[in-house]
Amino acid sequence: MGAQSVAGAPARAQVMARRLAAVAMILGSVGVVLGSLMPWAKVTLPLLGTRSTTGLDSGGDAVFCIAVGVAACLVGLRTLISGGPSPTAATERAVVALVGVLGVVCVVFALLAARNVDSRLNSLFGSLPGFARSFVSGEIGAGIWVVAVGAAVVAVASLVQVLASAPSRG
Repeated sequence: MGAQSVAGAPARAQVMARRLAAVAMILGSVGVVLGSLMPWAKVTLPLLGTRSTTGLDSGGDAVFCIAVGVAACLVGLRTLISGGPSPTAATERAVVALVGVLGVVCVVFALLAARNVDSRLNSLFGSLPGFARSFVSGEIGAGIWVVAVGAAVVAVASLVQVLASAPSRG
């Protein structure tokens, strides 16, 4: 009984690691999708109020991020339900790894979008006379940061799932 329970402990730990990573992947994917729908830029103007632009308003990056978020959620749910890819399932591990790589791409998209929004706001407000700058404001929206963090969680969770399901050497 002792030897059998010790031998089963690493396998149970790997399954638990994959399931925890699956939960993290699902939560990260929700962040990616919600962040894509949240404001990516906010501008406040006198008399007009605050205007915001969501990720969907800004172009195809958000659509790509939503697709990655949905794929990551499906992979996370499959892992959560089935326990994840087995060490002999190289194709399943490759799909999980691909989702992780796409998560990294979403992080890059979000960081580039933040840089783009900041650049546009600086050029917009830089051309205003000094007295007018005190009446207007602009900022990078929270959606960009939610996408970046969610996608980073997806990438790390994918890495954990791939490593926990790798075949043992020996």
